[in-house]
Amino acid sequence: MELQRHLLPTLPRVEGIASTSRYLPAARDRGAGGDWVDLIPLPDGEVALVVGDVMGKGVRAAAVMGQIRTACRAYARLGLAPSEVLEHLSVLVDDIAPGCITTCVYAVLDPAEDRLRAAVAGHLPPVLRDPQGRVRFLDERVGPPLGVGRRRYPQQEIPVPPGSRLLLYTDGLVERRGRPIDDGLRSLRELLAGPVGEIEADCDSWLDTLADGQHDDDIAMLYLHRPEDASQQVSAVVREYAPVSGAVPDARQLVSEALHEWNLQHLVNDMMLIADEMVANAVRHARTPLRVELRRAGERVVLEVTDSSTEEPRLIVSHPGEFGHRGIFLVNAIATRWGTRRIDGGKVVWAEVKAS
Repeated sequence: MELQRHLLPTLPRVEGIASTSRYLPAARDRGAGGDWVDLIPLPDGEVALVVGDVMGKGVRAAAVMGQIRTACRAYARLGLAPSEVLEHLSVLVDDIAPGCITTCVYAVLDPAEDRLRAAVAGHLPPVLRDPQGRVRFLDERVGPPLGVGRRRYPQQEIPVPPGSRLLLYTDGLVERRGRPIDDGLRSLRELLAGPVGEIEADCDSWLDTLADGQHDDDIAMLYLHRPEDASQQVSAVVREYAPVSGAVPDARQLVSEALHEWNLQHLVNDMMLIADEMVANAVRHARTPLRVELRRAGERVVLEVTDSSTEEPRLIVSHPGEFGHRGIFLVNAIATRWGTRRIDGGKVVWAEVKAS
């Protein structure tokens, strides 16, 4: 798993696009896998989006994935069309890992033209939610997996106006033992068609619903949002604190000052209460400095607290005379939604509220 995470990129910031990604190893640890995502800025404001899966487990699958990802980045910067990139990758896979089943989606988003050009090599199709909330799978033209030699892959062009959201993912998100993949895809469509908000919170909420720690395969996700106007752009403040009690009032002040600057004074009391509970919990369990991030994206505000403890808050009713666990009930009552996600060396606890 450590090798896998090392090979996966940190997503760059792209003007006019909010993006995030996730990688979760299989719930039953079976070693490194071959899932990957990538976001590659291109000339003229375009951006390449990639998700892929080298079948199998272990160092070999991760190493093959790393070679494909590196080659894909090189082909992207040559300005090749999505169909051409997959054609070259297919030849590469046939050469470096014959017989290794590899699937991939390669797409290029052009924000200036509001369009997406995409090609799919045996992979589950991306999901697009348009500004009106309509959801569709981009599955009109799907080619064979990579590794079949030089093959011309079909390409599709799709309008992606401001306000759209796009999700690329690997099969571990929707397929697991005892649940047909069609059921998983149906659930995924329903989630994207439902209420959506700040993209980090969306990702965590969907993972909780679809995977819930029961996934049999690795999961990789790349999720993008094209804000409709400047007011939808993400604003954020970040601070690191020592794991001492003084971090709690300092975090409260950070939250208060940021919300006043964003003209969201009506959220100050609620968000300071949430910060109290989340930061105090992190101070109680963390061994290293903790990270507090407050973000505003359109009509959503999200507070994230990152610490080095793997102990996750739970909605557990305390026995009479005990006061533990009660703070998370307060967060649950105030927040529109909240959750946790594991990261290397700890966890992130997050809470989202509506700004209006």
